[in-house]
Amino acid sequence: MWNRRRLDTDRRPAGGFQRRRAPAPAPPPRTDEQTLPPVTVTAPAPVSASSETLVPGRDFELRPQGRPADVVRLIPGFVISQHQGGGKAEQYFLRGFDADHGTDVALFVDGLPVNLRSHAHGQGYADLHFLIPETVQRLEGFKGPYFVEYGDFATAGAVNFVLRDAVDENVAEAAGGMFNTQRYLTLFSPTRDALKTLVALEYYRNDGAFEHPNGYQRFNLLARARATVSEG
Repeated sequence: MWNRRRLDTDRRPAGGFQRRRAPAPAPPPRTDEQTLPPVTVTAPAPVSASSETLVPGRDFELRPQGRPADVVRLIPGFVISQHQGGGKAEQYFLRGFDADHGTDVALFVDGLPVNLRSHAHGQGYADLHFLIPETVQRLEGFKGPYFVEYGDFATAGAVNFVLRDAVDENVAEAAGGMFNTQRYLTLFSPTRDALKTLVALEYYRNDGAFEHPNGYQRFNLLARARATVSEG
């Protein structure tokens, strides 16, 4: 029969001494650590509601624009459609409103109203085909019937197109596509200092996907000047 014995590790030797492991030495302090100063980030609270939208020109410079009114597609919830080849104003949809050709959407270019007071398609007809997309600097969109300062047609909202005073570099472009689509564009600014000038010309043609070509043509010319007068 085996004699089992338990090894009692807590029992001290006869001499009254017990062996213990020495504690591990503390690691040397690191000298490569740096204490950075605190950083405080502050920002003002937004003063505009979600019904107000500002679209800078860079957002639609990077996207091809087939029609002048395509610029407003960058406003969330704004939809346009064209059901007659481009010969009349687009149909606008905003926040559940079928605004027809502008009856319930007020459109402005540099603060000047585009909507016609009376038209065969109804009051507020707004045709944007005179607008050259490359001349737009930014869009100011207002959605909802909260902005009475924009007049009778701002039931669903209002849009203001702010145009450029000048271009940094002169531009000349030519583009083409299916159905004999052609577009020629030039923009140039003779002066850019105290007197800012801008001249833009556009020619557009499209025959449409029909056996008998539409022969739709559009020619736009814009010339503007803005002077800064010193107060001194």
